[in-house]
Amino acid sequence: MNDQWAERTCAQSLARAARLWPDAQALLIEGESLSFSELWEEVRCTAAGLRRLGLRKGDHFAICMGNNRLWCVLFLAAGTLGAVTVPINTRFKADELAYCLRQADVRMLAISGRFLKIDFLSMLREIAPAIDSALPDDSLPLLHTVLVEGAEPPAGCVSIDQVRAAALQSPDEYSEGVAVDDTLLIQYTSGTTAYPKGAMLSHRNMIRDAFEVGRRLDLRPGDRYFSGRPLFHAAGTTMSLLCSIEAGACYLTTPSFDTAQVLDIMERERCTHTSGNDTMFLMMMGHPDFPRRKLSLRAGWAAATESVMRQIIERMGIHGLCSDRKSTRLNSSHANISYAVFCLKK
Repeated sequence: MNDQWAERTCAQSLARAARLWPDAQALLIEGESLSFSELWEEVRCTAAGLRRLGLRKGDHFAICMGNNRLWCVLFLAAGTLGAVTVPINTRFKADELAYCLRQADVRMLAISGRFLKIDFLSMLREIAPAIDSALPDDSLPLLHTVLVEGAEPPAGCVSIDQVRAAALQSPDEYSEGVAVDDTLLIQYTSGTTAYPKGAMLSHRNMIRDAFEVGRRLDLRPGDRYFSGRPLFHAAGTTMSLLCSIEAGACYLTTPSFDTAQVLDIMERERCTHTSGNDTMFLMMMGHPDFPRRKLSLRAGWAAATESVMRQIIERMGIHGLCSDRKSTRLNSSHANISYAVFCLKK
């Protein structure tokens, strides 16, 4: 990986990847594959469509869906416009969703009709009945557009397909003048002691972190990084998707973490890197098929205890394993485990 850092926005990061590795695979999700040049083209087209539908620089744009190609493209397109993505935790209940949309001043929302047996449109209807007629609703006066994926949109919403249709009317119409200090994403905390709090992350915050994490993981062009971490979390956006783009690696994920499917993908696609928490790794190592799997993993990071870290090294063969816990170094013949969270100065 190139060790030279240069300030860049989200769009500049992807444009750089498309220039350096145009034909290399950038995404592989649910059988859908895009090269870096194809991803950049789709992001620009989507950005034009979102702008045509009313999204502007500085607007807050929420995404509520599982990990998929569309999530990635919408996030990168919003960043290209200078809009601010608000990732919605797909485990939120109606009151939490309402709080997040209201507290974050969301103006546009992209939402799945249903995910993991949760009917998100019904949940949204509880909050804002006007989706069945015309937005805005009195409960969410700033929300003017809801884009629906995977279901028939209510009368007050539009299908996600309208984004591409709108882009065709003005394919080169997207915002200029996005700066590295502009906010790229509002990350909500877990809300352990109260309602979640929104942390404002700039382009510089996220892209620099992604660059440094990739360097620490020895992520290189052509590597294949499977991450089951949800894109509504910084571990998904910064430490997985953006990290892969910065390094020129392919990002692979699944809408939800199905252990058998994940093991199959990592073996079949010869993934070189992965990441997860202790539960995810224990599920993989405890699966009946695990002993028969031939994995190609060489590096990654884990939020796990020392005992689980030892198992990951010894049983999964991940010799370059980093931890996001307190600095640790194990006396192992296989590998050293080091702290992989970075506190970066501007």
